[in-house]
Amino acid sequence: MNSHRDTSSPGQGLEFEIWAALIKQSQGTLHLYLPLLDRGLDAVLHRMTDGRYIPVQIKGRGQAVEGMVEIVVRGDSLVDDSALLIGSFMRDVPDQLDLVVEEGIFKKLAARDVSQGHEIYSAAFSMHPNHSHWRPYLVPRSQLAVRILGTSVAAAVNARPYRLEPSERHNSPPLSRTHTERLRFRFGKRR
Repeated sequence: MNSHRDTSSPGQGLEFEIWAALIKQSQGTLHLYLPLLDRGLDAVLHRMTDGRYIPVQIKGRGQAVEGMVEIVVRGDSLVDDSALLIGSFMRDVPDQLDLVVEEGIFKKLAARDVSQGHEIYSAAFSMHPNHSHWRPYLVPRSQLAVRILGTSVAAAVNARPYRLEPSERHNSPPLSRTHTERLRFRFGKRR
């Protein structure tokens, strides 16, 4: 039996919990695209209110230490300052809070260190913080879509300019070549 502990299954489980929450909460205003290979990017969200594509990386922690959830991220996996990092506790707790922060802000606020020759960033937060520099970025799990949309779901549904009628769905123009190449690069599929 392999003594190396497999940590990918709980991490993937957390990712799908978050994807399911976002899909349900957003009522069709966030579309989710998953990569074929995991290379630091866990998904791309397409925000239908403004057409923006948002790269997302999820980090989870299975244990809290003295009531704190610590998220540790290697610096070489933080490649896009505008990408979202979602840090989460991997256990069900009342009033679950998730850290939702752009990677650039995360790098500015997180503790920085070097481990085994690699730059690492870490953030520790509580499920019930009174005073924390992470407080503005802690979001109840039930409000993830609102945070990412930047508005209420009802307003996003009503303002969605990218609605396609059923007859138009199969006749939409292809993505631009530049946009398609950028997505291929982010998802690890290169020509």
